[in-house]
Amino acid sequence: MSTNLVEQKISGASDLAEDLMGTWRLLSYESLHHTGEMVIPYTDKPNGRLIYTKDGDFSIHFHHPDRPKYTSMDPIDAKADECHLNFLFYCSYFGKYELLEDEMAVIHHVEGASFPNWDGEDQKRFIEYDGKQLKLVTPEMIIRGDRVVGTLRWERLYQV
Repeated sequence: MSTNLVEQKISGASDLAEDLMGTWRLLSYESLHHTGEMVIPYTDKPNGRLIYTKDGDFSIHFHHPDRPKYTSMDPIDAKADECHLNFLFYCSYFGKYELLEDEMAVIHHVEGASFPNWDGEDQKRFIEYDGKQLKLVTPEMIIRGDRVVGTLRWERLYQV
């Protein structure tokens, strides 16, 4: 049974719901491929933020810290290859979230995303929380024809 975070706040939030709320900084992003290969797509020092609000909103942004700059200061004047590389090196999405405590998971109800195929879709993430760091682990997904599980490790910047 899922627990809507907004309803939960009215009746008293659980410890896990309280623990999630706030602003998080991305520490690492790893992709484990079904072959056993571990890939670190955004380097060992990715830049990113994750925000969970008490009203049930979330926002996630992360990128490769060395992504290439555009040659023009006019974003509409960007070249196709520059746009392609920056799309690959930046990920963001936002919307409402729902906590599934019995599964130690969160559902991100995506309202908008840098990958437009996620717009209007749900993204499930499994939660591991040790009181200091938060791990969000994806279910298996297909990337370039390979089965991959992504793990994003976050540390708290601010708590609500």
